[in-house]
Amino acid sequence: MHTSYSRSPLRLSLLGLLVLLGLGSQAEAQRVVQKAAKPGAVVAKTAKLNTTAFHPASVGTSLKTSLRGKQVMVAPKAKVGEYAKAMQNSVEIMFQPNASSYGHILVRVGGRMYDMPGPSGARRQNFTDAMRWVNSHAYGFVYARTPAQIETLQREFEAMANAGHGFSIAGTGPTKFSCAGFITAALRDHAPDLKVGLSAGAISAARQLLRSGSHDAVTLYGSAAGEAGKADFQFLKLQ
Repeated sequence: MHTSYSRSPLRLSLLGLLVLLGLGSQAEAQRVVQKAAKPGAVVAKTAKLNTTAFHPASVGTSLKTSLRGKQVMVAPKAKVGEYAKAMQNSVEIMFQPNASSYGHILVRVGGRMYDMPGPSGARRQNFTDAMRWVNSHAYGFVYARTPAQIETLQREFEAMANAGHGFSIAGTGPTKFSCAGFITAALRDHAPDLKVGLSAGAISAARQLLRSGSHDAVTLYGSAAGEAGKADFQFLKLQ
């Protein structure tokens, strides 16, 4: 007598096994998705800035418009040391509009300042010491970084400073750099996620950062630090 295979114990066992395997695969897939969705894995690798202590008392309309949604901080001379400690885990490209007719670009990496000031070659300084001499306007474009990223960039800038590169107003390397070229070349090669484009001109580099950069905040130094609340605030040479 013919027996229906669909009702046999073997058939039922196989169907049950397939169902269990299917449910198990779905459960495992769901577990993997949920694990990947947990924010902890991302947050652990993300640096953040605590800008609260350096917010200006008020921010003028013109400054708010120019910042394009970025945070603003002020660091007058009396607070530079405090600011340096709080901003250890960040990189800051600084523009000094009155340093020359072309302006000047420097970079702070953690607590160290690097720049190419002229024919004497590259210079490195302690950030707090360097800022004691800044009285006129200066603007810093600040990027949050992890301690490991800061350490890597400090090594790269030290290597560039030790390489003996020459200075050229129009130079962007590989042997001669302008002040902006020295900074932007290193960041382009060793921190491409900051999206800092190679530039020979300090004014053009700072203008690009202000308008379309990926910085997290802008810090006002020197005489600019006391002007944040003015309705007609202007970024010198950048607008």
